[in-house]
Amino acid sequence: PYVMPVPPAAPVHLATNVCSRVRDMQCSELAGILKGTAATKTVPQLLLLDVRAAEERAAGFIPGSIFVPADGFDQWCMQVGVDPAIPVPVPNALIVFCCMYSQERSARYAVLLGQRLEELGVDC
Repeated sequence: PYVMPVPPAAPVHLATNVCSRVRDMQCSELAGILKGTAATKTVPQLLLLDVRAAEERAAGFIPGSIFVPADGFDQWCMQVGVDPAIPVPVPNALIVFCCMYSQERSARYAVLLGQRLEELGVDC
């Protein structure tokens, strides 16, 4: 079971090839991907970024997600490629930003991460 503290119809944001495309994803679609039942193409890597406040994460999260405090995302982004504990997404990775009720916030995070990956030479 996957725990997500948002209503089933609430969107999370997905960045495929984060430099160029961002789209909404329903929780049910993400659940299908995680269970392996979704009709999606195979991706080389799935990276779940839980970008919320610590209190929001404490209420529930998706197992395997990487917690990045919302107020520290900019600093975290700058450590991608520097800190070995932070994974560098492979080209064409499926990157999902889990944010609490904020399409603008997750879109902003996708742009920031996309810019950082371009700086690192990761083909987006």
